[in-house]
Amino acid sequence: MAVNENIGAQSYLQVVEILRDELLNDPNITTVTTGDISDIDLSKQTMFPLAHIVVGNARFESSIITYSVTVLLMDIVHSDTTDEPSIYQDDNELYVLNTMLNIGNRLTDKLFNGNLYDGNTYVDRGSVTAEPFTDRFENLMAGWAFSFDLVTRNNIDRCNS
Repeated sequence: MAVNENIGAQSYLQVVEILRDELLNDPNITTVTTGDISDIDLSKQTMFPLAHIVVGNARFESSIITYSVTVLLMDIVHSDTTDEPSIYQDDNELYVLNTMLNIGNRLTDKLFNGNLYDGNTYVDRGSVTAEPFTDRFENLMAGWAFSFDLVTRNNIDRCNS
C-alpha cells in the first residue's frame, strides 16, 4: 500500500475500520462492536466470540496522531461434563483464554510489521499489554483486554486549515 497523504483528516474512522475489518477476518471472531460496552446486549449467545473496540484518547504531535486503543476479546465459557480429572477445571476457560490471546497477538503483530503495516497506521509494539479477565460481564465469559497505542500519520492539509 502507498502512503496516504491525507490520512490525518480521516484517521479516527480508518483506525476503527482497520481494526474491525481485521478482527472480522479472523475465523475465531463472530462479532465486532465499538463504543460503550454497557450498550451491547451481551446476553445474545450468537454474537460470541466477540471483539469490542474502545478508542480512548488521541495525542497529537507534529506529524502523527497516537490513539490509545483497547480491544476486548471474549467468548463464553462452557461447562465440560467429562468425569475424568483435568487441569482444565471442567470447562473450556483455558481454551477460550488461549484462543483470544492468539487473536490479539496476531492483530497487534499485523499492525506492527505484518500486512496491515502500510506506512499510514501502525501499532507501537512496546505499548502492547494484555490483561486476562473472567466473569467480568453478565455471562460467564473469559478473554483478554489488549491495550496498545496505534499511531497514524497526521498530515492533514494545513494549508486549508
